[in-house]
Parts: sequence; structure tokens; C-alpha cells
Amino acid sequence: MNQWKFIIVFLLLITACKEETKLEVPAEDLAKVLRDVHIAEAAANDIPDMALKDSVLRVFYGQVYEMHGMDSAELHHNIELMKQDPVLTREVYVKVLDELNSISVGQ
Repeated sequence: MNQWKFIIVFLLLITACKEETKLEVPAEDLAKVLRDVHIAEAAANDIPDMALKDSVLRVFYGQVYEMHGMDSAELHHNIELMKQDPVLTREVYVKVLDELNSISVGQ
């Protein structure tokens, strides 16, 4: 029984001491990029022709990258960093939802 207690305490200490994941761009900036990515995906969602949809998304993503001064590699790397840290993912997506809500409300 003491062995299990030791293992549980050890695992808790390891997870508590985990180094905080650091994004390459500020969370606020990444939230704006992800907001625009979600808008682009939603805009292309109703296009039934997959080839046309892919072409439209390529243009939309290019515009998103240009507007935010980011490329696909940088976006994907930051998404991979977020996948490693659920707390960070939640923090960023709360900001994304705030961004989307501010657009829909017209603030």
C-alpha cells in the first residue's frame, strides 16, 4: 500500500513540475490567426466540389498568413505546442471564442 502512495505522489510531482509550454507567438496573436482560420473553414464548408473547396481554402489560408505575417509551418508548430499542453490550448481557445463572439455581436 505504501508503494502505491509513493508512486502516486511521485507521478503528481512529475506532472506538477512540468515546464510550461511557450508558444512562438503571443497567445492573443495566435487566437486572432485561429479565429480567421475558423472563419475561412466555415466559409468554405458549404462548397460541395472538393477540388474547388481545396482551391478556395488555399487562397483563404494564404490571405490569413499574409494578414498575420505568419506561414503554415509557424502555425502548425504552435498548434503542436498547444497539443502538448491542454491548459495552454484552453487559454488560447477561450481567446479565439472571445474573438469570434466579438465579431458576431459586432463590437
